[in-house]
Amino acid sequence: MGVLRDNPELALFLCLAVGYLVGKLRVGPITLGGICGTLIVSLLVGAWAHVEIDKDAYVHELTDAITGDNYPVPDRMLVHAEQVVRGYVGDEMFDKRPPAGDLSLFATEGGTAAMCYIVDSLMKNGVLHKGDKIALMTPVFTPYIEIPELDTFEFEVVNVSASLFAETGVRQWRYPEEEIAKLADPSVKLVCLVNPSNPPSLALSERMAHQMKDIVATGNPNLLIVTDDVYGTFVPGFRSIAIDLPRNTLLVYSYSKHYGCTGWRLGVIGLHDDNVVDEMIAGFPQDQKDRLAKRYGTLTLEPEKIRFIDRMVLEKNYEPVDPLFRLAEQTSVVLLNGGGFDGPQWSVRVSLANLDDLDYLKIGHHLRRIFNDYAAEWERAKASV
Repeated sequence: MGVLRDNPELALFLCLAVGYLVGKLRVGPITLGGICGTLIVSLLVGAWAHVEIDKDAYVHELTDAITGDNYPVPDRMLVHAEQVVRGYVGDEMFDKRPPAGDLSLFATEGGTAAMCYIVDSLMKNGVLHKGDKIALMTPVFTPYIEIPELDTFEFEVVNVSASLFAETGVRQWRYPEEEIAKLADPSVKLVCLVNPSNPPSLALSERMAHQMKDIVATGNPNLLIVTDDVYGTFVPGFRSIAIDLPRNTLLVYSYSKHYGCTGWRLGVIGLHDDNVVDEMIAGFPQDQKDRLAKRYGTLTLEPEKIRFIDRMVLEKNYEPVDPLFRLAEQTSVVLLNGGGFDGPQWSVRVSLANLDDLDYLKIGHHLRRIFNDYAAEWERAKASV
């Protein structure tokens, strides 16, 4: 394994070759195929090479996941897969010197999805608000320009421009100190950067990292940093800003660029277990805590203990399901929400395959009664205003 660790290109070709052979194996009518076979072999090689792991439990997890006959538990990321990816991130994003403490990971459908989950969850949890001031380190990947302009957010954008020139007419694509200094304004709640930059393709310099570290230490301690490090593997010895500012940084990574698998939509969000987002939520006034407790109270008896990285997962899956809980509590009828099937948010899914016809009339009557109750509650609340 030491040879593979020191020569990653050998590991890559080994995984491709062996994965292709594994994909051709047939169990009854089932064959995995080259893509699935390569993924399994790659994960196993990664686990054996880098992470102390229960190999039997890991193979069971992979086999169960590939079968696809149940929902992933935990839904943020499978346990052993998270260990393997954490090892990969530690090697590639942190130059094999990760910051002390644990990094929790949330598997996403690519990097752009990760950005959306982060911003949306910060808004839903009251960490960001519509019209807040955020910074973009430009030039930057297009979605970072488009997201703040959506009417859901309407953020005030401060551009931190890579406007440093080496000489007249020759741009370095580096950030002058006075541009980075804009982040010292406490009204700047969040900064987004792509590192190495896209399109200039330059990694954040040590000088800039130190300046940002000083700003957080002295002027803007709650500054949130979203760093998109998808191109980090192309820079030898790459070090993410998450090394210098682990408590403030949400790290976004996608496998698409390095492994040429954009269609697979494989991304991840990393957040240090000791982070300022959880600290800020814990310090909210009681009315805000009560609002969040109500929002997540149907999912756990202790909603205040849900970490932000898990709140992102819940927001991803959040639907208007209160009527379904009330239906189950009052009538013992269990239905699914239609929004989970990309149907209307205020719809339900009823299986037509396994009940008598009269049972569906009963379900309809129960639903009608539940929504009549909601209407009556609304009328009473309106009359009391």
